[in-house]
Amino acid sequence: MFFETTLTTARIGASRGFWADRRLQEFLDEAVLEDPTRTATVDARGRLTFGELAEQTDLVASALLISVFAPVTSWAPSCRTGTSSWF
Repeated sequence: MFFETTLTTARIGASRGFWADRRLQEFLDEAVLEDPTRTATVDARGRLTFGELAEQTDLVASALLISVFAPVTSWAPSCRTGTSSWF
């Protein structure tokens, strides 16, 4: 199976207007409203519905916000091989 991975000028031009100045989250929200039980993705670990995918993206967004606004914690590896410590 072959997948084209080069983003050429022709491919960029062909896709103009598809996104219509919308964020990816807006497309996901729309899909959840239409049918949250519809399959969004399938891989070796199983499948995710659009509702489950929305929950996962919300968790990631929350974690990113927390990490940006949380106080910085110091982490340093221990002198012993294979261990680490927080202090």
